[in-house]
Amino acid sequence: MCIESLLIIVLLWQSVIQKFTGFTYLDEIIVLFFGINFIGKKFLNKKNESSKLEKNEQFAFVFTIIFYLIGCISTIIFNYQESYFYGMLSGIFSVKSLIAYFGARFFFSDRKIERNDLKLFLCFIEYPIIITFILLSIGQVIPLFEYDPSRVILGIKSSNFIFSHPTELACYAIVSLFVSVFLRTCLGYKKKIWRNYLPAIFIVIVSGRYKALAFIAIFILLRVILPYMKRFKLSRMLIGLPVVFMIAREQIIYYFFDVNSSRGALYYYSLKIAKDHFPLGSGFGTYGTEFSRDRYSLLYGKYGLSNIYGLQENFSSFITDTMWAGVIGEAGFLGFIFYALFFVFIFKFFHLKIKNKQIKFLLICFVVYGLFESIADSFFMSSRGVLLFVTVAYMYHLYSNKFSKE
Repeated sequence: MCIESLLIIVLLWQSVIQKFTGFTYLDEIIVLFFGINFIGKKFLNKKNESSKLEKNEQFAFVFTIIFYLIGCISTIIFNYQESYFYGMLSGIFSVKSLIAYFGARFFFSDRKIERNDLKLFLCFIEYPIIITFILLSIGQVIPLFEYDPSRVILGIKSSNFIFSHPTELACYAIVSLFVSVFLRTCLGYKKKIWRNYLPAIFIVIVSGRYKALAFIAIFILLRVILPYMKRFKLSRMLIGLPVVFMIAREQIIYYFFDVNSSRGALYYYSLKIAKDHFPLGSGFGTYGTEFSRDRYSLLYGKYGLSNIYGLQENFSSFITDTMWAGVIGEAGFLGFIFYALFFVFIFKFFHLKIKNKQIKFLLICFVVYGLFESIADSFFMSSRGVLLFVTVAYMYHLYSNKFSKE
């Protein structure tokens, strides 16, 4: 099996590896490896034409750097954590998934992937998800795994299976489904391309994640409609919004409008912090991120969040329950704009460069999934964000070598 496929499989199962070994730095090691390779190809080997980013990717890269610099400047100005290094390190973790994308693009750029590698990769993706589906189906009758009695969807008991958290299980199912559909499209396997939808949907239901279930419902709806579209348009993805609201109505209200909940409070006070520290934010490691929890930030007490369940110093489990609150609070309105522009130009890049309608749909939906999750999860600041962008870079590399002449 080629190293590209192996890296994705390792990231796909990182949560399980972490749970049973206690080792938590696999994604950071992979990002560091990509970063070193990126610097080598970008700055030390300028003659390597295959390692150049496209125009819209270059804009996305510049916006990533600007976002990081904004956070660093505000870290120095306000110095809430009393350590510039600590804040700047926190900022690197805030953009690690974005760094992973550029690093993976450069690493994959001059590597060849054979058809037999794709077949083997497909087996390592499809067989585990079918086995997972069978075990979780049996587990509904025989208690093989731990279940959450408070969360039952469509009569199906929720479990995190062998993963460290139900969100990890849902992500595993959705990423596996996307990779399976993509590889089958590349290999020309059309007859059985739908066979993994049922296992993936069932696994997502078992995870009990409403956002993931709403997303997969939209994805299937759009995939059914896609063949009848003459051209793929990003705006047509909006037809899925009623489905999202119908499935996740209570969750949406809880996330954005309930100031007494941890997520609602994080969003509400991120705007106040950004306003009070206009336009650069309070600095990295101060709000809504893992580092602000590790060294409990002074801002939680200053803005009264230390009295909210899950945001207290002695119980801070919910501090990282949303990503965008951290982006807005730590890097301000200006930082939020540049972070968001990264995604705008990545979408623009895929939309203009990918001519194959099916592949374009898959890659754009894949990134949308990450954005969907990031509303109530620190997705792009976690190993799942690294997994998504490494996989997206792999998909584009395979597309550009296989379909670019279409």
